[in-house]
Amino acid sequence: MNPKQAKELGRQLRARREALGLSLRDLAERAGTTDTTVIRLEQGAYAAPAPDKLSRIADALGLSLADVFALAEYVVPDELPAFTPYLRSKYRDLPPLALKEL
Repeated sequence: MNPKQAKELGRQLRARREALGLSLRDLAERAGTTDTTVIRLEQGAYAAPAPDKLSRIADALGLSLADVFALAEYVVPDELPAFTPYLRSKYRDLPPLALKEL
């Protein structure tokens, strides 16, 4: 991702955060990251932001992961994950028994 694209990604993330009325700290807490990371993303300071952080931020902002990854020029998978890995990533605190029952 070039600097112009990094700034556009940051602009999009900031616009969504502000539209939701979230502070930097609120978003950081929801995404399980630091407010410094959110600030740097919004400033376009990362040429290659960590996909896991982008994923958590997209989720916290209610954005499509495919859209955010496309802005970051990351490969967007064209298939869905298998059921068990999906549940583990989407519902991290799901007890093993509940996962087994599903």
